[in-house]
This record gives sequence, C-alpha cells and structure tokens, in this order.
Amino acid sequence: MLTELKRAEILNGVLERLNGRRACEASITHNTPIPNKFGLIGVDFTNGKFRARIRFCDALSGEDIRITLLRSDCADECDYAYRAAHIALWGSASWAACDDIMDELRKCQS
Repeated sequence: MLTELKRAEILNGVLERLNGRRACEASITHNTPIPNKFGLIGVDFTNGKFRARIRFCDALSGEDIRITLLRSDCADECDYAYRAAHIALWGSASWAACDDIMDELRKCQS
C-alpha cells in the first residue's frame, strides 16, 4: 500500500512530466483497456524495473505523444502513476477516474 507522501511524490512527478498537456477528445478510450500479464494497464517490466508509460494525442499540437511516467521497483507505484496521468489527461471522462485520485490531483494542481 502506498503512503500518502509517496502518492503525493508520484502525482507531482506525473504532473511535471505531462507539463500541462491535455488529450484530444477523439483519443478518449471508450472501453476499459485489457490488463497485461501483471493485471495492470500501462505498466510493463523492462531492464529489471517496472515502467509506467502513457500514449495520447495532444489537444493543442495534434501530435501522438508517448511519455514514460515512472520507473520503479514497485508495480503499484507505476500503476498509480498511470492512473493519475490518465485522469489528468482525460479528466472525468477517464475510465480510471476515481474520487481519491481526482481529489489528490486537485490538491497538487492548486
């Protein structure tokens, strides 16, 4: 289980990497993606560490962007980073939207 301090560190890192970007409405995932062999979405295992990555179409430039959000020894940290980034990009339209992450994101953004 992630501590409140660790969640705040991850959220700040995610927001810094996203740099205020928003996703195009057309790139919204309408169905919940299928989890990988770890049971997680957006997380893979490379070079001995878990990695959270997200891909989206940037709302302003229209570019297809892929961002590595976090590399960690802990899969839960990467899962949290991916879900937070998904919510930050798509807002309440995100399949990952849940009240606790959305509240924490609001606190970090203000």
